[in-house]
Amino acid sequence: MKAVKIDATNRTITEVQVNDFKDIQRHIGCDTFSQGMPLKEGDMLWVDDCGWMTAKKAFTFMGNVFAGNGLITGSDEDGEEKDCLCNVAAARFLAKFMGEEKEITDDMRERAFDSWTVTEIE
Repeated sequence: MKAVKIDATNRTITEVQVNDFKDIQRHIGCDTFSQGMPLKEGDMLWVDDCGWMTAKKAFTFMGNVFAGNGLITGSDEDGEEKDCLCNVAAARFLAKFMGEEKEITDDMRERAFDSWTVTEIE
């Protein structure tokens, strides 16, 4: 199925093919991934579950900050996989990359983790 890859390291957004969860892992560059945010019409942005611990680059998407790479996939109303509706042009409009010379700092990592409280996740 068609998906859109957001590569924070190379600062590129490209169309890719995804057949299974291993392709999602490969495109994001991680072992574990999680839902970054749902998009319209059943599309989903997937991100590196450990991005804030390991990534050097980040991107914003619709005002939300994600560390590492992202992948947009699609699904129908029954949850079955299908081509994503988001295209490269739309993703380029919605995603913004860190400055080319900047990297995620330890302070940024701490602030990301400090933004959650125990009561928010219970």
